[in-house]
Amino acid sequence: MGRRGFAARAGVWSAQHRWAAVGVWILFVVLAAGIGSAVGRAEAPEDDLRGETSQAQRITDDAGVEEPTGPARSRRTAVARRSSWTCAATRTTRPTGWSRS
Repeated sequence: MGRRGFAARAGVWSAQHRWAAVGVWILFVVLAAGIGSAVGRAEAPEDDLRGETSQAQRITDDAGVEEPTGPARSRRTAVARRSSWTCAATRTTRPTGWSRS
């Protein structure tokens, strides 16, 4: 049998040391989140937007849409709950959960 690759060796080690592998993953996630929040994010200037992003920005500017402000809960999307749906092909109404059987 030939020499094992890195992924195979890592898999064997992870199987043999389950709790250590979980600890390494948790450490990785915490470090990645910490580094990501420390670095922050860069905003692109409006003049630098290209393609579909630029087109979307122009559309929202022309429509008078403003950036959302306030707490995150004020930006939730409203979801309508329906007890039935209409089939576009046959234009018949079916109750939610209906399936062809």
